[in-house]
Amino acid sequence: MSEPVDLAIVGAGPAGLAAAATAVELGLKTVVLDEQTEPGGQIYRAIESVSARQSGHLDILGPDYAAG
Repeated sequence: MSEPVDLAIVGAGPAGLAAAATAVELGLKTVVLDEQTEPGGQIYRAIESVSARQSGHLDILGPDYAAG
C-alpha cells in the first residue's frame, strides 16, 4: 500500500471496525490493519460457522452476538 491515509487502525475487532466506520463518516481516509485474514477479532471470529454449524450456541451467546 503506497497511498497516504489520515488514520491507521490496528485491529479489526469490534472496536477497530467501529472506529473505522466513524472515521470514514467523518471523511478520514482510513486503513484497518490486522494479522488475521478476516475481521471480527476474538469476539466475532468465525461467526458464520457458529450460526451454520452450532446454531444452539447463538441462544447462549445472545442476540447481540448473533447480530454482530
